[in-house]
Amino acid sequence: MTIEQFNNRTIKNKGFTLVELLVSAALFGLTVAAASGLFSAALKAQRRSLETQKVLDNGRYVMETVAKALRMSEIVTSNGVQLLSLNVKNHAIKGTIIYTLENNRVKEDSSTKGADYISSSNVKVEKLYFDVSGVGTADNTQPRVTTVLKVKSLDSVGSMYQVELNFQTTVSQRNLDLP
Repeated sequence: MTIEQFNNRTIKNKGFTLVELLVSAALFGLTVAAASGLFSAALKAQRRSLETQKVLDNGRYVMETVAKALRMSEIVTSNGVQLLSLNVKNHAIKGTIIYTLENNRVKEDSSTKGADYISSSNVKVEKLYFDVSGVGTADNTQPRVTTVLKVKSLDSVGSMYQVELNFQTTVSQRNLDLP
């Protein structure tokens, strides 16, 4: 084999240069980093979504439970703004009910079923108060209660995923308040 044949043979061999190898490695690294970033962002969004769902479920349950009891009962608590407890009577199943905020949870104390928390221990109820108006027959208005609730998630990982939501509803009792 002559030198000329040897030189022609090496030229025909295919391979990668060092620059091509570095460029392909850099592109692969960027692709992996982008995919990892997207995956991490998706996990964070899912975690926050789960925390939001937990707070929504608890807040809606508490508000619906209180609203249902108010509609089906007679409001005993006198008129007032930002009352910390609510007392209703003549509920068909639970008798007299008192709603209060205790240990960052909403407590329902029933004369027939006893006391129990109606909010989960997975959330923190930061605010619960009642605005009562129209109680008594002298004002010629139907009794109504505005319930205000502030619920915050208890996240074990950190404050990055914490969700805080405010709920408010106004309900009047079904029984007419006639003189």
